[in-house]
Amino acid sequence: MRLIRLMSHIGIAATPDTAALPVLLAATGPQSRGDQFFGPKRLIGGPPVEVKM
Repeated sequence: MRLIRLMSHIGIAATPDTAALPVLLAATGPQSRGDQFFGPKRLIGGPPVEVKM
């Protein structure tokens, strides 16, 4: 558990709360057009960003 919290804190892994951020951004973001895909900045975590399919 400590390792997961540490990895989440430095942006390597996601918690359930941070994993939901890309979906929330896609649904409510002011620049969301509906034809975009949002995901984590890094492979398994990080802040939400628009990513290519």
